[in-house]
Amino acid sequence: MRQYFATLFVLLSPLIAQGQKTLAGNTVIVSEMVNGNLYVSAGTVTINAPVRGDLVVVGGTVIINDTVTNDIMAAGGNITINGYTGGDVRTGGGEIFIKKNIGGDLLIGGGRIHIENGATIGGGLIAGSGDIEMNGIVTGNIKTGAGTFKMNGTAMHNLDCRAGDIFINGTINGNAVLAAQNVSIGSTAAFQQNVRYWSKSKNVAFGNTIKNGEAIYDPNLEIKSGHWAYIGFSTLLGLLWYLIMAFIFILLIQYLFGKTIASAADTVFSKSLKSTGYGLLFIVLVPVSIVLMIITIVGIPLAILTVMLYVMLLLLANIIASAVITSWINNRGNKKWGFWTLAFANLGVFIVYRLITITPFFGPIIMLVVTCMTFGALLLNMRIPRKQPIASI
Repeated sequence: MRQYFATLFVLLSPLIAQGQKTLAGNTVIVSEMVNGNLYVSAGTVTINAPVRGDLVVVGGTVIINDTVTNDIMAAGGNITINGYTGGDVRTGGGEIFIKKNIGGDLLIGGGRIHIENGATIGGGLIAGSGDIEMNGIVTGNIKTGAGTFKMNGTAMHNLDCRAGDIFINGTINGNAVLAAQNVSIGSTAAFQQNVRYWSKSKNVAFGNTIKNGEAIYDPNLEIKSGHWAYIGFSTLLGLLWYLIMAFIFILLIQYLFGKTIASAADTVFSKSLKSTGYGLLFIVLVPVSIVLMIITIVGIPLAILTVMLYVMLLLLANIIASAVITSWINNRGNKKWGFWTLAFANLGVFIVYRLITITPFFGPIIMLVVTCMTFGALLLNMRIPRKQPIASI
Protein backbone atom coordinates (compact mmCIF):
# COMPACT_ATOMS: atom_id res chain seq x y z
CA MET A 1 0.00 0.00 0.00
CA ARG A 2 2.89 2.36 0.68
CA GLN A 3 4.16 2.03 -2.89
CA TYR A 4 0.75 2.57 -4.40
CA PHE A 5 0.10 5.57 -2.16
CA ALA A 6 3.44 7.00 -3.22
CA THR A 7 2.49 6.52 -6.88
CA LEU A 8 -0.84 8.25 -6.29
CA PHE A 9 1.01 10.99 -4.45
CA VAL A 10 3.09 11.70 -7.57
CA LEU A 11 0.35 11.31 -10.19
CA LEU A 12 -2.07 13.68 -8.49
CA SER A 13 0.40 16.15 -7.06
CA PRO A 14 -0.36 19.76 -7.99
CA LEU A 15 2.25 22.35 -8.90
CA ILE A 16 4.65 22.83 -6.02
CA ALA A 17 4.79 26.24 -4.45
CA GLN A 18 8.06 28.10 -4.36
CA GLY A 19 10.17 27.24 -1.33
CA GLN A 20 8.55 23.83 -0.88
CA LYS A 21 9.37 20.36 -2.14
CA THR A 22 7.18 17.32 -2.62
CA LEU A 23 8.92 13.99 -3.23
CA ALA A 24 7.52 10.50 -3.70
CA GLY A 25 8.48 7.09 -5.00
CA ASN A 26 9.52 3.66 -3.85
CA THR A 27 12.78 5.03 -2.45
CA VAL A 28 13.53 8.71 -1.77
CA ILE A 29 16.98 9.95 -0.79
CA VAL A 30 17.41 13.65 -0.06
CA SER A 31 21.06 14.54 -0.58
CA GLU A 32 20.84 18.31 -1.22
CA MET A 33 19.68 21.04 1.15
CA VAL A 34 16.00 21.98 0.97
CA ASN A 35 15.28 25.68 1.54
CA GLY A 36 11.69 25.42 2.70
CA ASN A 37 9.20 22.80 3.77
CA LEU A 38 9.60 19.22 2.57
CA TYR A 39 6.76 16.72 2.04
CA VAL A 40 7.77 13.12 1.36
CA SER A 41 5.91 9.86 0.81
CA ALA A 42 7.78 6.66 -0.07
CA GLY A 43 8.49 3.10 0.92
CA THR A 44 11.94 4.12 2.18
CA VAL A 45 12.90 7.70 3.00
CA THR A 46 16.42 8.85 3.86
CA ILE A 47 17.17 12.50 4.67
CA ASN A 48 20.92 13.13 4.30
CA ALA A 49 20.82 16.93 3.90
CA PRO A 50 19.45 19.87 5.93
CA VAL A 51 15.80 20.85 5.64
CA ARG A 52 15.39 24.58 6.28
CA GLY A 53 11.73 24.36 7.19
CA ASP A 54 9.20 21.75 8.29
CA LEU A 55 9.43 18.08 7.36
CA VAL A 56 6.26 16.03 6.80
CA VAL A 57 7.06 12.43 5.93
CA VAL A 58 5.12 9.18 5.51
CA GLY A 59 7.01 5.97 4.75
CA GLY A 60 7.67 2.37 5.58
CA THR A 61 11.20 3.16 6.77
CA VAL A 62 12.16 6.75 7.60
CA ILE A 63 15.74 7.75 8.46
CA ILE A 64 16.53 11.40 9.19
CA ASN A 65 20.31 11.91 9.32
CA ASP A 66 20.54 15.71 9.07
CA THR A 67 19.13 18.90 10.59
CA VAL A 68 15.49 19.94 10.32
CA THR A 69 15.28 23.56 11.43
CA ASN A 70 11.56 23.59 12.22
CA ASP A 71 9.05 20.83 13.06
CA ILE A 72 8.91 17.17 12.06
CA MET A 73 5.67 15.25 11.51
CA ALA A 74 6.44 11.63 10.63
CA ALA A 75 4.54 8.37 10.35
CA GLY A 76 5.98 5.02 9.33
CA GLY A 77 6.87 1.47 10.16
CA ASN A 78 10.37 2.23 11.43
CA ILE A 79 11.54 5.77 12.14
CA THR A 80 15.02 6.93 13.14
CA ILE A 81 15.75 10.57 13.95
CA ASN A 82 19.52 10.91 13.83
CA GLY A 83 19.73 14.63 13.15
CA TYR A 84 19.01 17.77 15.18
CA THR A 85 15.43 19.08 15.14
CA GLY A 86 14.93 22.77 15.90
CA GLY A 87 11.20 22.60 16.62
CA ASP A 88 8.68 20.05 17.82
CA VAL A 89 8.49 16.40 16.74
CA ARG A 90 5.21 14.54 16.34
CA THR A 91 5.72 11.01 15.19
CA GLY A 92 4.20 7.55 15.25
CA GLY A 93 5.29 4.17 13.98
CA GLY A 94 6.10 0.57 14.71
CA GLU A 95 9.56 1.22 16.17
CA ILE A 96 11.00 4.68 16.73
CA PHE A 97 14.54 5.73 17.63
CA ILE A 98 15.35 9.25 18.87
CA LYS A 99 19.13 9.62 18.74
CA LYS A 100 19.73 13.39 18.53
CA ASN A 101 18.54 16.55 20.25
CA ILE A 102 15.08 18.00 19.74
CA GLY A 103 14.65 21.71 20.40
CA GLY A 104 10.93 21.58 21.27
CA ASP A 105 8.36 19.07 22.48
CA LEU A 106 8.19 15.40 21.53
CA LEU A 107 4.77 13.80 21.06
CA ILE A 108 5.28 10.18 20.13
CA GLY A 109 3.33 6.94 19.78
CA GLY A 110 4.44 3.53 18.59
CA GLY A 111 4.98 -0.13 19.23
CA ARG A 112 8.46 0.43 20.67
CA ILE A 113 10.08 3.77 21.49
CA HIS A 114 13.78 4.33 22.19
CA ILE A 115 15.07 7.72 23.37
CA GLU A 116 18.77 7.05 23.37
CA ASN A 117 21.58 8.20 25.63
CA GLY A 118 22.91 11.55 24.38
CA ALA A 119 19.55 12.78 23.08
CA THR A 120 18.06 15.83 24.80
CA ILE A 121 14.42 16.85 24.44
CA GLY A 122 14.27 20.63 24.84
CA GLY A 123 10.57 20.65 25.75
CA GLY A 124 8.19 18.11 27.22
CA LEU A 125 7.58 14.48 26.34
CA ILE A 126 4.19 12.82 25.84
CA ALA A 127 4.53 9.19 24.82
CA GLY A 128 2.26 6.19 24.40
CA SER A 129 3.61 2.80 23.41
CA GLY A 130 3.85 -0.88 24.09
CA ASP A 131 7.45 -0.43 25.27
CA ILE A 132 9.28 2.82 26.08
CA GLU A 133 12.96 3.07 26.93
CA MET A 134 14.05 6.58 27.94
CA ASN A 135 17.82 6.95 28.28
CA GLY A 136 18.22 10.61 27.33
CA ILE A 137 17.38 13.94 28.97
CA VAL A 138 13.94 15.58 28.94
CA THR A 139 13.97 19.25 29.89
CA GLY A 140 10.22 19.56 30.37
CA ASN A 141 7.60 17.36 31.97
CA ILE A 142 7.16 13.70 31.01
CA LYS A 143 3.80 11.98 30.69
CA THR A 144 3.65 8.41 29.45
CA GLY A 145 1.35 5.43 29.07
CA ALA A 146 3.00 2.13 28.21
CA GLY A 147 3.04 -1.60 28.59
CA THR A 148 6.63 -1.40 29.84
CA PHE A 149 8.45 1.82 30.76
CA LYS A 150 12.19 1.80 31.43
CA MET A 151 14.03 4.98 32.40
CA ASN A 152 17.79 5.28 32.71
CA GLY A 153 17.94 8.94 31.73
CA THR A 154 17.06 12.25 33.39
CA ALA A 155 13.76 14.09 33.81
CA MET A 156 14.55 17.72 34.59
CA HIS A 157 10.99 18.32 35.80
CA ASN A 158 8.03 16.11 36.67
CA LEU A 159 7.35 12.51 35.63
CA ASP A 160 3.87 10.98 35.36
CA CYS A 161 3.95 7.36 34.23
CA ARG A 162 1.14 4.77 34.04
CA ALA A 163 2.19 1.36 32.76
CA GLY A 164 2.03 -2.38 33.13
CA ASP A 165 5.63 -2.50 34.38
CA ILE A 166 7.86 0.41 35.41
CA PHE A 167 11.62 0.28 35.95
CA ILE A 168 13.37 3.48 37.11
CA ASN A 169 17.13 3.71 37.22
CA GLY A 170 17.55 7.37 36.31
CA THR A 171 17.06 10.81 37.86
CA ILE A 172 13.80 12.73 38.33
CA ASN A 173 14.37 16.32 39.47
CA GLY A 174 10.68 17.10 39.94
CA ASN A 175 7.77 15.25 41.45
CA ALA A 176 7.03 11.72 40.27
CA VAL A 177 3.78 9.79 39.84
CA LEU A 178 4.19 6.06 39.21
CA ALA A 179 1.31 3.63 38.74
CA ALA A 180 1.83 0.09 37.49
CA GLN A 181 1.28 -3.55 38.29
CA ASN A 182 4.99 -3.78 39.05
CA VAL A 183 7.33 -0.92 39.98
CA SER A 184 11.07 -1.60 40.26
CA ILE A 185 13.67 0.93 41.40
CA GLY A 186 17.32 0.53 40.41
CA SER A 187 20.33 1.26 42.60
CA THR A 188 21.30 4.45 40.69
CA ALA A 189 17.80 5.97 40.67
CA ALA A 190 17.39 9.41 42.27
CA PHE A 191 14.12 11.15 43.14
CA GLN A 192 14.80 14.76 44.07
CA GLN A 193 11.24 15.47 45.21
CA ASN A 194 8.12 13.59 46.30
CA VAL A 195 6.95 10.34 44.75
CA ARG A 196 3.31 9.24 44.66
CA TYR A 197 2.98 5.64 43.63
CA TRP A 198 0.76 2.59 43.34
CA SER A 199 1.73 -0.97 42.56
CA LYS A 200 -0.08 -4.26 42.94
CA SER A 201 2.31 -5.47 45.62
CA LYS A 202 2.16 -2.14 47.52
CA ASN A 203 5.76 -2.65 48.62
CA VAL A 204 8.25 -0.78 46.43
CA ALA A 205 11.89 -0.81 47.54
CA PHE A 206 12.93 2.83 47.10
CA GLY A 207 15.88 2.44 49.47
CA ASN A 208 18.01 5.60 49.55
CA THR A 209 16.78 6.88 46.19
CA ILE A 210 14.45 9.53 47.72
CA LYS A 211 16.70 12.56 48.20
CA ASN A 212 14.61 15.58 49.23
CA GLY A 213 11.06 14.29 49.53
CA GLU A 214 9.15 11.19 50.48
CA ALA A 215 7.48 8.21 48.84
CA ILE A 216 3.71 8.20 49.34
CA TYR A 217 1.55 5.19 48.55
CA ASP A 218 -1.61 6.54 46.89
CA PRO A 219 -4.50 4.05 46.44
CA ASN A 220 -6.26 6.58 44.21
CA LEU A 221 -3.72 5.73 41.52
CA GLU A 222 -4.79 2.09 41.52
CA ILE A 223 -5.06 0.37 38.18
CA LYS A 224 -8.40 -1.36 38.56
CA SER A 225 -8.88 -3.30 35.35
CA GLY A 226 -5.87 -5.55 35.17
CA HIS A 227 -2.64 -5.17 33.23
CA TRP A 228 -3.99 -2.64 30.72
CA ALA A 229 -6.09 -0.59 33.12
CA TYR A 230 -3.92 2.46 32.53
CA ILE A 231 -6.02 2.68 29.35
CA GLY A 232 -7.86 5.67 30.84
CA PHE A 233 -4.69 7.67 30.42
CA SER A 234 -3.74 6.00 27.20
CA THR A 235 -7.12 6.83 25.70
CA LEU A 236 -6.44 10.54 26.15
CA LEU A 237 -2.97 10.05 24.74
CA GLY A 238 -4.43 8.00 21.90
CA LEU A 239 -6.93 10.77 21.17
CA LEU A 240 -4.12 13.32 20.94
CA TRP A 241 -2.17 11.02 18.66
CA TYR A 242 -5.24 10.34 16.51
CA LEU A 243 -5.79 14.07 16.01
CA ILE A 244 -2.14 14.65 15.20
CA MET A 245 -2.13 11.91 12.57
CA ALA A 246 -5.39 13.26 11.16
CA PHE A 247 -3.79 16.69 10.93
CA ILE A 248 -0.80 15.26 9.08
CA PHE A 249 -3.11 13.74 6.47
CA ILE A 250 -5.12 16.98 6.35
CA LEU A 251 -1.92 18.83 5.46
CA LEU A 252 -0.97 16.28 2.81
CA ILE A 253 -4.42 16.17 1.23
CA GLN A 254 -4.81 19.94 1.26
CA TYR A 255 -1.34 20.50 -0.15
CA LEU A 256 -1.65 17.90 -2.91
CA PHE A 257 -5.31 18.17 -3.87
CA GLY A 258 -6.31 21.63 -2.64
CA LYS A 259 -7.57 22.91 -6.01
CA THR A 260 -9.57 19.76 -6.75
CA ILE A 261 -11.13 19.81 -3.27
CA ALA A 262 -12.05 23.49 -3.65
CA SER A 263 -13.81 22.71 -6.94
CA ALA A 264 -15.52 19.66 -5.43
CA ALA A 265 -16.79 21.82 -2.56
CA ASP A 266 -18.90 23.82 -4.99
CA THR A 267 -20.03 20.74 -6.91
CA VAL A 268 -21.07 18.74 -3.85
CA PHE A 269 -23.93 21.14 -3.13
CA SER A 270 -24.76 22.49 -6.57
CA LYS A 271 -24.96 18.95 -7.98
CA SER A 272 -25.64 17.02 -4.79
CA LEU A 273 -27.78 14.25 -6.32
CA LYS A 274 -25.35 13.69 -9.17
CA SER A 275 -22.41 13.69 -6.76
CA THR A 276 -24.12 11.21 -4.45
CA GLY A 277 -24.92 8.91 -7.37
CA TYR A 278 -21.38 8.98 -8.71
CA GLY A 279 -19.98 8.34 -5.25
CA LEU A 280 -22.33 5.44 -4.59
CA LEU A 281 -21.44 3.88 -7.93
CA PHE A 282 -17.76 4.27 -7.09
CA ILE A 283 -18.14 2.58 -3.69
CA VAL A 284 -20.20 -0.29 -5.13
CA LEU A 285 -18.55 -0.83 -8.52
CA VAL A 286 -14.90 -0.81 -7.42
CA PRO A 287 -15.27 -4.06 -5.38
CA VAL A 288 -17.15 -5.60 -8.34
CA SER A 289 -14.34 -4.64 -10.70
CA ILE A 290 -11.81 -6.12 -8.30
CA VAL A 291 -13.66 -9.44 -8.29
CA LEU A 292 -13.75 -9.42 -12.11
CA MET A 293 -10.02 -8.73 -12.27
CA ILE A 294 -9.33 -11.62 -9.92
CA ILE A 295 -11.49 -13.94 -12.04
CA THR A 296 -9.43 -13.13 -15.14
CA ILE A 297 -6.25 -14.27 -13.30
CA VAL A 298 -4.15 -11.94 -15.47
CA GLY A 299 -5.66 -8.97 -13.64
CA ILE A 300 -4.71 -10.16 -10.16
CA PRO A 301 -1.72 -7.76 -9.73
CA LEU A 302 -3.90 -4.81 -10.75
CA ALA A 303 -6.65 -6.09 -8.45
CA ILE A 304 -4.25 -6.10 -5.49
CA LEU A 305 -3.19 -2.52 -6.20
CA THR A 306 -6.82 -1.46 -6.59
CA VAL A 307 -7.75 -3.05 -3.26
CA MET A 308 -4.93 -1.15 -1.55
CA LEU A 309 -6.02 2.17 -3.03
CA TYR A 310 -9.68 1.50 -2.30
CA VAL A 311 -9.02 0.64 1.35
CA MET A 312 -6.81 3.70 1.73
CA LEU A 313 -9.55 5.96 0.36
CA LEU A 314 -12.12 4.45 2.72
CA LEU A 315 -9.79 4.94 5.69
CA LEU A 316 -9.31 8.58 4.69
CA ALA A 317 -12.98 9.13 3.85
CA ASN A 318 -13.73 11.19 6.98
CA ILE A 319 -10.72 13.43 6.45
CA ILE A 320 -11.58 13.90 2.77
CA ALA A 321 -15.18 14.73 3.66
CA SER A 322 -14.11 17.29 6.27
CA ALA A 323 -11.72 18.86 3.73
CA VAL A 324 -14.54 19.31 1.22
CA ILE A 325 -16.86 20.75 3.89
CA THR A 326 -14.16 23.18 5.04
CA SER A 327 -13.50 24.33 1.48
CA TRP A 328 -17.25 24.84 0.99
CA ILE A 329 -17.33 27.08 4.09
CA ASN A 330 -14.32 28.97 2.76
CA ASN A 331 -15.83 29.37 -0.72
CA ARG A 332 -19.34 30.14 0.46
CA GLY A 333 -18.20 32.85 2.86
CA ASN A 334 -15.54 34.18 0.44
CA LYS A 335 -13.12 34.00 3.36
CA LYS A 336 -9.97 33.46 1.27
CA TRP A 337 -8.24 31.51 4.01
CA GLY A 338 -4.53 30.81 3.65
CA PHE A 339 -2.99 27.34 3.80
CA TRP A 340 -2.56 27.11 7.58
CA THR A 341 -5.85 28.80 8.45
CA LEU A 342 -7.62 26.38 6.14
CA ALA A 343 -5.74 23.43 7.67
CA PHE A 344 -6.68 24.30 11.25
CA ALA A 345 -10.28 25.03 10.23
CA ASN A 346 -10.27 21.62 8.54
CA LEU A 347 -9.12 20.00 11.79
CA GLY A 348 -11.98 21.68 13.66
CA VAL A 349 -14.52 20.54 11.07
CA PHE A 350 -13.06 17.03 11.21
CA ILE A 351 -13.54 16.86 15.00
CA VAL A 352 -17.15 18.04 14.78
CA TYR A 353 -17.86 15.71 11.86
CA ARG A 354 -16.44 12.69 13.72
CA LEU A 355 -18.52 13.52 16.82
CA ILE A 356 -21.62 13.54 14.61
CA THR A 357 -20.79 10.32 12.77
CA ILE A 358 -20.09 8.26 15.90
CA THR A 359 -23.63 8.76 17.17
CA PRO A 360 -25.73 5.55 17.06
CA PHE A 361 -27.91 4.80 14.02
CA PHE A 362 -27.91 8.22 12.35
CA GLY A 363 -24.13 8.64 12.49
CA PRO A 364 -23.28 5.82 10.04
CA ILE A 365 -26.08 6.93 7.69
CA ILE A 366 -24.78 10.50 7.65
CA MET A 367 -21.24 9.26 7.08
CA LEU A 368 -22.31 7.07 4.14
CA VAL A 369 -24.26 9.87 2.46
CA VAL A 370 -21.52 12.47 2.96
CA THR A 371 -18.84 10.03 1.77
CA CYS A 372 -20.82 9.30 -1.40
CA MET A 373 -21.36 13.01 -2.02
CA THR A 374 -17.71 13.96 -1.52
CA PHE A 375 -16.29 11.03 -3.51
CA GLY A 376 -18.71 11.77 -6.34
CA ALA A 377 -17.88 15.48 -6.35
CA LEU A 378 -14.18 14.68 -6.45
CA LEU A 379 -14.71 12.31 -9.38
CA LEU A 380 -16.61 15.03 -11.24
CA ASN A 381 -13.73 17.45 -10.70
CA MET A 382 -10.77 15.13 -10.95
CA ARG A 383 -8.08 16.25 -13.32
CA ILE A 384 -5.00 14.04 -13.45
CA PRO A 385 -1.93 16.19 -14.21
CA ARG A 386 1.08 15.10 -16.15
CA LYS A 387 3.15 12.51 -14.34
CA GLN A 388 6.14 13.98 -12.51
CA PRO A 389 8.22 11.07 -11.13
CA ILE A 390 10.55 12.77 -8.66
CA ALA A 391 12.63 10.18 -6.83
CA SER A 392 15.37 12.18 -5.14
CA ILE A 393 17.12 15.50 -4.97
